[in-house]
Amino acid sequence: MGFILDQSSSVTCPHTSGVATPDQTDTRVTLSGQPLMTVVRSYAIGGCPQNTPCSKAAWVKGSEKVTASGLPVALDNGTSLVVPGGSLKALMFQRRVQAK
Repeated sequence: MGFILDQSSSVTCPHTSGVATPDQTDTRVTLSGQPLMTVVRSYAIGGCPQNTPCSKAAWVKGSEKVTASGLPVALDNGTSLVVPGGSLKALMFQRRVQAK
């Protein structure tokens, strides 16, 4: 079980100071008025302090049972990939709706 991520969730690169901003959300389904994040949808990352800064990321594994527009919803404890390497960190997110 994990909490479903939405557009207002605070997500960073593995170095914590790089802010991840969604490039696209699922606007057909919302949580408290905020569009959901699903797997495959990407994030742009800005402010990473590394010599080779993080630039893009996406959740690659999310909910096994809950989908939005045919894609699994992204979870705070889901699996993600960051370019050039590492995983996203979900720091702040809604805590009302969970999925498995």
